[in-house]
Amino acid sequence: PDYDGGSPNITYHVERKLKDSDEWERVHKGSIKETNYIVDKCIENQTYQFRVQAKNEGGESNWVKTSEVVVKEELQKPVLDLKLSGVLVVKAGESIRLEAGLKGRPQPEVIWVKDKDATDLTRSPRVKIETTSDSSKFLLTKSKRSDSGKYVITATNAAGSFTAYATVNVLDGPGPVRDLKVSGISSDRCIVSWEPPEDDGGCEIQNYILEKCETSRVIWSTVSSSLIINRAHVTHLIEGNEYIFRVRAENKIGTGPPTETKPIIAKTQFDRPGPPDPPEVTKVSKEEMTVVWNPPEYDGGKSVTGYILEKKEKRSLRWVAVTKTPIPERRKQVTNLIPGHEYQFRVKAENEIGLGDPSLPSRPVVAKDPIEPPGPPTNLKVVDSTKTSISLGWGKPVYDGG
Repeated sequence: PDYDGGSPNITYHVERKLKDSDEWERVHKGSIKETNYIVDKCIENQTYQFRVQAKNEGGESNWVKTSEVVVKEELQKPVLDLKLSGVLVVKAGESIRLEAGLKGRPQPEVIWVKDKDATDLTRSPRVKIETTSDSSKFLLTKSKRSDSGKYVITATNAAGSFTAYATVNVLDGPGPVRDLKVSGISSDRCIVSWEPPEDDGGCEIQNYILEKCETSRVIWSTVSSSLIINRAHVTHLIEGNEYIFRVRAENKIGTGPPTETKPIIAKTQFDRPGPPDPPEVTKVSKEEMTVVWNPPEYDGGKSVTGYILEKKEKRSLRWVAVTKTPIPERRKQVTNLIPGHEYQFRVKAENEIGLGDPSLPSRPVVAKDPIEPPGPPTNLKVVDSTKTSISLGWGKPVYDGG
């Protein structure tokens, strides 16, 4: 009261009555010293009137009445005030802490989920959620890159619901580079190229680290640790050695896992030609033969520049080149053969890389003139005749066919 009657030791009485009743009832035992009181055990949707009286050693004051009040729960739609501006950025291993102020009557139920798949975060042993009457706090410990995403907090009560969103970016080292391949291989150099990682770790890729390893030594050495583009020319390889390369992406948090190539051999990408099919012998005489052949199926990546034709007698083991220089055509007349001897032939193809392996031998062929049908007999005539026979006579043919 504005006037305490000269005594500050004031207490209060509170009474109530139903709308259609004339009887007031005390709603408490003893006296009330505070200036507020919760009146319980009211009947829902009933109309009440309340009055309050002050009291001290000098006596009791007059009653002060309220207007008629209907007892029903006051509904307030939930409201969330997320204490976050922009994106929450944390490093992998750190904790994710989110907090939202909470209002609403009756007390709203609060649920935290992640992303559209509505992952139930309460099942994770790393998550702790603490909700009171005026706030809800979310804690996720030992964060990982996969914890990045949109966190959704929803408060719901009988009056409605309210949803707030928090975007979290957990920074970590980048993922592995993709599509790593080696091209342009030669005797002392090659080109290594790749595609950036699918996941950059949440921040920009700063550079790539390229390493090489000779498979015989299994020791990695750095080709470059500051590559900005996803391609590198590797030089100073040793011809004939086998190499493996690996690449890692790096951002401001650290380096990602390495991606390795398959082994490659430092050599020219072109090769010697393959062997042709066995040659064939066409025209044959007692001192010469004509040999023909087809090009090899594999030319080594370079055009065939010529052929080396070799011969040997069937019983001999030694092959001898027919010419001193390569033969540009696929046909050769071989002369100065020994009549009656049996010969075999084989052929090698050559390109600018070198001379290929020989073909299989041809079938053995004897150096002899071919035998052909003879010419017709000459001077056919009737020499004599009897009653029952005729005697014929003729000369030898001009050409005996060999």
